[in-house]
Amino acid sequence: RRDAVTFLPLSETIDGDVLALFLSTMTRQMTDQINALSRAKKRTPGSMLFDALCEEYPRLLNKFKIMVERLTNTASSANLSGGVSAGLLERGTLSELLLRTIKPVETQYLALSLSRVTDPIVLLFKPGGQAPGEVAANGLAKLFAAELMSTPGEENLFQNSAKNVAAALYMYATKAQDMVGRVVGPDVLGLHNGLATLGSSGRVMFGLQLSEQKEILEAAEVLIALSESVQEKPFLAMKATVEGILLQMHDQYLAADERKTEHSVARIPYDEALRERLTLFRVEICDHLLRSRALVVNLEQLAAFCLEDFVYNACLLRKLTDSKRGNLAREMSEIESTLVKLTAQKSIGKSHEQFRAFKLLVQVETDAIPSVDLEMRRQFRQLPLSIFALHILGRAQPPLLQPHIRMQWSPQRMVEWLRNNPEEKAWKLVNESLTAYEKVRNTAEPSESKTMAPEYTLLRKLDSVLADNNTGRSSQHSASVVPGEDAKTAEDAKTAEDAKTAEDAKTAEDAKTAEDAKTAAKTVEDAKTVEDAKIIEDAETVEDAKTAEDAKTAEDAKTVEDAKTVEDVKTVEDAKSEVNNVAEEARDAADCNISEDGKAVEDSRFPSS
Repeated sequence: RRDAVTFLPLSETIDGDVLALFLSTMTRQMTDQINALSRAKKRTPGSMLFDALCEEYPRLLNKFKIMVERLTNTASSANLSGGVSAGLLERGTLSELLLRTIKPVETQYLALSLSRVTDPIVLLFKPGGQAPGEVAANGLAKLFAAELMSTPGEENLFQNSAKNVAAALYMYATKAQDMVGRVVGPDVLGLHNGLATLGSSGRVMFGLQLSEQKEILEAAEVLIALSESVQEKPFLAMKATVEGILLQMHDQYLAADERKTEHSVARIPYDEALRERLTLFRVEICDHLLRSRALVVNLEQLAAFCLEDFVYNACLLRKLTDSKRGNLAREMSEIESTLVKLTAQKSIGKSHEQFRAFKLLVQVETDAIPSVDLEMRRQFRQLPLSIFALHILGRAQPPLLQPHIRMQWSPQRMVEWLRNNPEEKAWKLVNESLTAYEKVRNTAEPSESKTMAPEYTLLRKLDSVLADNNTGRSSQHSASVVPGEDAKTAEDAKTAEDAKTAEDAKTAEDAKTAEDAKTAAKTVEDAKTVEDAKIIEDAETVEDAKTAEDAKTAEDAKTVEDAKTVEDVKTVEDAKSEVNNVAEEARDAADCNISEDGKAVEDSRFPSS
């Protein structure tokens, strides 16, 4: 532009003060006008104009930035010495002056933006209404994405809009958290799917957010974490159902021996009820949940819980006959197949291996366990020794009892105890049951058999039975068997069985080894010539040994009072020969003392032969 009087370019006639005055006056007038519009009453022209400016604020902001760009470029090309030297037409200074005038519009725009992203959430979570599901969450995700995309190239405005979206996500999470305790059934699925969908959208769709500003991503992680906690609710309910069904196993197996009457109530077998519940859970719950890593983990944990709880309950069953063990193995196979379908996995981890090992153990006879092959022993070692022992005790007959029977615990209490205590404590209970059985057998009547139960013998050498070489202690379980101070070894039990002469020998306390007892017994058997000799209980003295069956005179028969051991007992034949020798000596003495007149000595007396 040129001056109308001097026809000189305005850039040559305007100094810095004039330019500064002009910009100050212009921005002040614009600010006053916009403030007046913001205070206008509703539904007036001024109010409608202000609303239009607010709705189109991103475009207005873009126009202002273009104006600043053009002014600075023009000032540079025209060499406005005063303006440039004063810094008034630099891009940063001019932009700050102009944007300050529309600050009220920006504030109102951000308020409307927050309202746009939060009002739908308020409507979705009406009191008494259904929980928003996947469809509603997808709608919110699109709304949030549109709100962010309305500010292209405006870094500050984008960050403020992102904070609004993050606030909306936190609001959704808060209202969903409040609803978690009230929803049941399908509403739980809808709530979970809504949270998971919105959280996933926050991760994927909002990647355009600046890396240093992560409000939306952090809010999305909160939604996903909340969705996982909501997902656990039906799984916890299912675990409680499984626990209750498996407890019916004990009543069913105990009732199998009872005679059915007309008034007997027909019950669904526990295994059939469990399989039906698991199938129903898969169809009604799992198939309607969004597939995620959390769902896979929860399914694996549910299956592992079912397998572990089954083994805990099954190892406590008692009076297990061959037919019952066959039924138990069949039921385990069917339940295993159902769980594999539920998780869509052939192997469910360590609990699955223990379940298969227990199923194999159920099918093996007690007497055949020590002679199983190497591969089967390795599978048995997958089981905790306490579980192995509890099942074997369930096969035994009284007085060899399982720990919970001996302590009068219910199966439910014992299962809970096994779940919450380490293996060492569990084996200690087993060892106490074995020790109690030993005491009962040691105090049994003499007429009763001293043979130990095969289950007892197996458990006392369980660690060597499960060893790889089947001759030594297992390296994996060598420390599992806790030998009690009062526990007797199998050699001691065998010695007790071999000590058949313990009733007649009072000196058994002094006999240090069983070999001495056997020697004493053999000595008694070798004394075949003492037919009438009665050996007293201490087997040390034979007080009243009668040897005078064939002796005609009891006065000359010497008793065997000094015979302290069985080796000193003299036979009747020795006694006879002694008498004959005495008689001959007496005759010789009599011949020497006969007088000349032929009178015999009257005092020479001796027993006749």
